[in-house]
Amino acid sequence: MPDKKLGQGEFGQVIAGRFRGSLVAVKVTKSGANSLIHAVSQDEEKAVQHLGLVANEIRLMRHVRHPNIVLFHGACVDPRVSEIALVFEMIEGITLDKAVPREPVADDAAVLHQVCVQMCCALHYLHSHSPVIVHSDLKASNVMVEHWPQQVRTKLLDFGLSLIVNKRSKLSGGTRSWMPPEMFSSTSMSPLPSVDVFSFGRLMHMVLAGIRPPSERICEEEGELSWPASAPFRDLGTALCTTCLQTDPTLRPPIAVIQEELLSWKPNLDIGPNNKCYMSFLRLKGCSWQEGISSFRNQAHCMEHDTKQRLPEGAGIVAPLPSEQSLVTGSTYLTL
Repeated sequence: MPDKKLGQGEFGQVIAGRFRGSLVAVKVTKSGANSLIHAVSQDEEKAVQHLGLVANEIRLMRHVRHPNIVLFHGACVDPRVSEIALVFEMIEGITLDKAVPREPVADDAAVLHQVCVQMCCALHYLHSHSPVIVHSDLKASNVMVEHWPQQVRTKLLDFGLSLIVNKRSKLSGGTRSWMPPEMFSSTSMSPLPSVDVFSFGRLMHMVLAGIRPPSERICEEEGELSWPASAPFRDLGTALCTTCLQTDPTLRPPIAVIQEELLSWKPNLDIGPNNKCYMSFLRLKGCSWQEGISSFRNQAHCMEHDTKQRLPEGAGIVAPLPSEQSLVTGSTYLTL
């Protein structure tokens, strides 16, 4: 299904494909079938940079397994055209910026709370990993929201700029609208979890207040947060977001503390046809609110218990790289 493009970024694009009968999302270079060779001839520096990002994403994703992180099936290379492809689960959903209402109200509280909790769970998992993993490019377009008959679920995407923290690792970039102040003054700083905490604060403000960050920040100073009077969690959200968005990274709380705070909030779980936010999720698969309401309420009540069930430290599962049927004819699997 190479003609169905799901999305694209600066270096690559994501297209739909099939793997052993199942729909998958395949991340390739923008040139696609024209290969990395073509990309090198067009811009050698960018092509080499992209290859480094691909290799980094493969190394990292092989050790990541979490229900709120996109599932990585494996990677393959077609030697005929020097094409490397990363294969992920197909997510039936929309990006966070499209899912979140621009004017959230109290009736949206339960859904928006769950979105924040699940993003926080994913970050808690990454930051609890041994060694620590820093995403470093958290933004609305790197979070997908999908609806199952049983629940609303968020998924973190795009780990091309993510890093496993060690003595040699250095941050290599980010998105100005979402990145912390310290990254404006240093483009090669050591990765710290506080980088993700700042970006999460921006995401949480967008989700709960409906306010998107400016498209292009030109300085590192943070202004006072705006919070509509009708938005849910106005007082709690303002306090928590402000703490996450501290200019001094040492003053930002660990993600575990943020998760504990979020789980202490008690949103109204009365979800129905007047809940515009939840109805937008239900429409993704054509479900009625009556079909989803019971299971969603049960899932929301169980979230506090579920999120406290932490894996043992360093218990990431190595992603299986298939050894039989290739995704691209004539290709061989790339193992790092």
